[in-house]
Amino acid sequence: MLRTIDSRTTPELLYALARMGHGDEIAIVDSNFPAYATARNGRVVELAGVDAPTAVELVLKLIPLDTFVESPCFRMEVVGNKDRWESVHSDAQVAIDHYADVRTRLVGMDRFAFYDRAAKAFAVIRSNEQRLYGCFLLKMGALSPHA
Repeated sequence: MLRTIDSRTTPELLYALARMGHGDEIAIVDSNFPAYATARNGRVVELAGVDAPTAVELVLKLIPLDTFVESPCFRMEVVGNKDRWESVHSDAQVAIDHYADVRTRLVGMDRFAFYDRAAKAFAVIRSNEQRLYGCFLLKMGALSPHA
């Protein structure tokens, strides 16, 4: 057990996050998402005991978001209603508002565009999220020397 590290943070998650660099993206997906088929690099991190917004929280406690892009946070859009926010989106936005070091709003992304981008992610975190559309992408920023 490590101090100051949330006990729900697995060694595999720590390893993946520690290997990421500025500009790398991480996908956080729900239990319906084809994580293993999508992660072409084979990097799937299982977080079986947490929902997607909690996974967002666990990640943002440890990494900064990219400040050099228009938006470093994306959500999978609801098919047929791209402007609709599900409760899982709102819950993830709360985690972003609380833990991110920059103010940013989740930007919607078409389902198939999300699949394509998740396939290029550094890693795919598979949560135990049961709600539909509980899929997110986060772009890692750089740590300042004073962090």
